[in-house]
Amino acid sequence: MIPTMKRVTPEPIACRRLFDDQPDGCEIIVAGSKMGDRVLDPFFGSGTVGEVCVQLDRAFLGIELKEEYASLAVKRLGSLLGIRTRK
Repeated sequence: MIPTMKRVTPEPIACRRLFDDQPDGCEIIVAGSKMGDRVLDPFFGSGTVGEVCVQLDRAFLGIELKEEYASLAVKRLGSLLGIRTRK
C-alpha cells in the first residue's frame, strides 16, 4: 500500500486575500516558515521570493547565477526596501 501525504498549508486563504497581487508562492513561504525566519532561494531570478518574504516579515537569501537577473533583483528589492543602488 502506498502511503498518502496529508497537505498541511496554514492560512492559504488568508495569504491569498492579503497578497492578491502576489504569486501563489506566498502559500509555500507561509507553510514552510514562521515570521522572522530566513528563506533560501537558490534560483532567485528577479527576486519575487525576496519581495514576498519582505511582505511576510521573513528574511531571505537569494542566489542567482545570471548577472542580468541578479541586477533586476537588486533594483526591484532596492526600491522596495528603500536602498539606493549603483547605476
